Formats: sequence, structure tokens, C-alpha cells
Amino acid sequence: MEWIERCRWGDTVSCPRCGSGEITETTNRKPQPYWCQPCRQYFSVRTGTFMEKSSIPLQKWLIGIYLFLSQPKGYASTVMAKELGVRQATAWLMKKRMQAVCLTVLNQFSGTVEIDETYMGGQRKNRSKHQRMLLFGLGRGSSGQFPVIGALHRETNQIIAKAVDHTDQETMHAFIHEQTTQEAVIDTDEARCYRGMNRNHSVVCHSRREFVDGTIHTNGIESFWARVKRSYKGTHHWWSRQH
Repeated sequence: MEWIERCRWGDTVSCPRCGSGEITETTNRKPQPYWCQPCRQYFSVRTGTFMEKSSIPLQKWLIGIYLFLSQPKGYASTVMAKELGVRQATAWLMKKRMQAVCLTVLNQFSGTVEIDETYMGGQRKNRSKHQRMLLFGLGRGSSGQFPVIGALHRETNQIIAKAVDHTDQETMHAFIHEQTTQEAVIDTDEARCYRGMNRNHSVVCHSRREFVDGTIHTNGIESFWARVKRSYKGTHHWWSRQH
């Protein structure tokens, strides 16, 4: 607790609600360690964070944060529950709070932006004949899977990914216009759905085994898809469309 307080406030404790330094330390640190005179409320180092109003011990929160951030292929709540000695539902709630903190409000991307799409879901070869006909019909390749489109801002490495219904030109152009500024430079592969967009558009031709043309490439967003699919196949094994 003292270490976290030093990380957050340094040598002088201040109220997380109003920023006041008129603080009184409570006896035995109960009901909470500090009392703010202007706010006339108790507070602790958890106040104003995603750990506020949680009965989970702070040490388990810190270990959970470490486990969550140190697993590049994702971390299942069932495994976290075993490591921390809590219920799976508790570990799931902890993960959801951590994920919410990682989400930042992103403005429209400017500069160079990589755009690409992928398909998520089980493969045909892993299904029974009945499941293939039921879920995939007579389609091939990505039939039965759901498409996801993503944009990577090359200067900041920030990424936006979104599940969509189709990868037609209308859907792709709407996503690009929503997530990028008029001055952005868009790098994509040669898929037809990217043609005719109202942006400065550069193309790398994968069909000719061209993966980098000077500064034009989509390697960053493709690396992100590889990491996502490792998480899907190696850790979680199945996701609903919602997630």
C-alpha cells in the first residue's frame, strides 16, 4: 500500500477528488486511510481507479495486473483465477476492469495509417460434415467466419479494430472515413474494396509477392492480426462475435 501511494502521490498525499492537500490520516487507517477536509470524505489510494470499491486485496490486484500485461497471447480468466486463488467470475471481472483502463479515447488518425482486414472463427477442416453444411453452406475459404477490419496509426502504434458484417467497398470506405482525417495517408493491399476512397491511398501488391515498397506496407497491422489469432487459437479457443 505504501509503495503504491508513493507511486501515485510521491511524498505528499493529495485528495484524488479535489486535489486538496488538507489531509488527515485516520487512526488505524479505518474506515479508509485518509480524510479530506474540503470534501469531507474518506479516501484511499484506490479512490478514482478501477480498483475502487473492490473487496479484492490490493496485492492480488497487483499480481493480476502483472499477469494480464505480461502475456502477449492473452490471459484466460480461468487461469488467472487459479493463480490468484479467486473464483473465475472474480478473475473475469478483474480482467474486464483492466481492459477498460487500456481503452483510450482515440481521435481520428492522421499521418500514415495501415488498413487491413481479417476473418475470425473456426476453420472448415475442423468441422464435421454436418457442421460444415450448417455453418458454412457451400461457400469456401472465409465462408462462415466473420470479418474484422483494423487501422494502425504508424506514428503512435495505436490500433482500432472492429467486427463488421461485410468487407464490401461501402463498409470499408465508411470505416476509413470515420477513423482517419482527410490528410491521412492510407496504406493497404490491392483488395478491390479499398479502391476509390477519398484519401491519399498507397498500395502494396501482395499477389506479386510485394510486401514492402519503400515506406508502403501493411506489416504492422498484419503483425497485430497474428497476435490476435495466437490469442484466439492458443489461449481462448473461441470468441463470440460480441467479443
